[in-house]
Amino acid sequence: MPPSIPSGSYQKIKPSGSTTIPLAIALMLTPCHYYAVIGQRIVSVLRNEKGFTPFDIVLTVLLVIAVGVASYFAYKNHQDQQQSSASVAVTSPQSTTTQNTTQPVNPYTGWKTYTSSYQNVSFQYPTNWSLSTQPDSNAPGSSAEDAIITSPSGLTLTYHDAVGGLGGGCPPGSPDVTLTAVQQLASANSSQSLYMIQSGSAIGLDMKNPAPVVGDVGYCLLYPLIMSKAHAGDQFSFATNVQFPAGTPPILPASQVQDFAAAKLILESFKYNS
Repeated sequence: MPPSIPSGSYQKIKPSGSTTIPLAIALMLTPCHYYAVIGQRIVSVLRNEKGFTPFDIVLTVLLVIAVGVASYFAYKNHQDQQQSSASVAVTSPQSTTTQNTTQPVNPYTGWKTYTSSYQNVSFQYPTNWSLSTQPDSNAPGSSAEDAIITSPSGLTLTYHDAVGGLGGGCPPGSPDVTLTAVQQLASANSSQSLYMIQSGSAIGLDMKNPAPVVGDVGYCLLYPLIMSKAHAGDQFSFATNVQFPAGTPPILPASQVQDFAAAKLILESFKYNS
């Protein structure tokens, strides 16, 4: 016969046949200090101090089940967290790429457009630049005109529908014109190459063959001229100066640096309409 349980210890409890509470629920409702008692009981038996009772066996089984259930849910929760972290790591770069996508800025947004009916060409200019026109004296009795656009700082670009009176020779010892920048324009709708040329603070459009190059042009006279599509053999001009100054290029005033950048955009917007 198993030894009696000392006074003060727990009493043996026989499971009732009428018990209907599932084992898992009963396990969850068991107070934590009972598990401590079970553990002490197992240690006591292993030390041969007391033998197992049916109640010991039931509680031991419940303890093993509790440990197994807790381990399962801990493992499942760990796996779910890993899957969630992997999902965030995959989708984050996509959202970052979307946020960094930007559209190119159109520098001509809100600008005005000037169109020459005589040459059938056009260009754009900022709204804070003023524009005035007058009849072109080189083509009397026609619709040809001169259009002068002026920046807030006083920098001017002049469009001439027709040019005349060009020519003359270079006196002995005259300095040559030196170009400081040359840019080929690809959007002018022209079968011939059009260039934006610069000599210091002088800038304009030029259509020449061979192409202008940076450095000494080898001639004291330089007229930036454009070939006409509307009037065969005619030429017209769009520049700060009809004739570029020879010698040392003029220095651009600091007050006109910003407007000079806008002047380049104006020249770049030039195009033949047909």
